Amino acid sequence: MLSEPARRYEDEPTLDFLVRAHGPWGNVETSVETWDGDGLDTFLATLTEDFRGWEGVRPWHSLCYDLTISAEHHPGATSN
Repeated sequence: MLSEPARRYEDEPTLDFLVRAHGPWGNVETSVETWDGDGLDTFLATLTEDFRGWEGVRPWHSLCYDLTISAEHHPGATSN
C-alpha cells in the first residue's frame, strides 16, 4: 500500500510517501523519497495498459533506491 505523496518543502520537487506491506510473514513499512514521483505513475500506467502481456522484466526505482519494483508478466498465471 502506498500513502498519498507529500512534499517536504513547497518549493522543492521531492515527493515522499510511505510504503506498507502486510503478509503472513510480518509487516514492513518504509519511507520513500522521489524526485517528483520518479515516473512511478507512468510505470504503473504502462503495466495497466499492457495487461495482455510483455516480454522480460520492467524495473522501476526511487531516487535513492529506497524502493525498487520489478514487474513480469506470466501468461496464464493467476494471482491470489
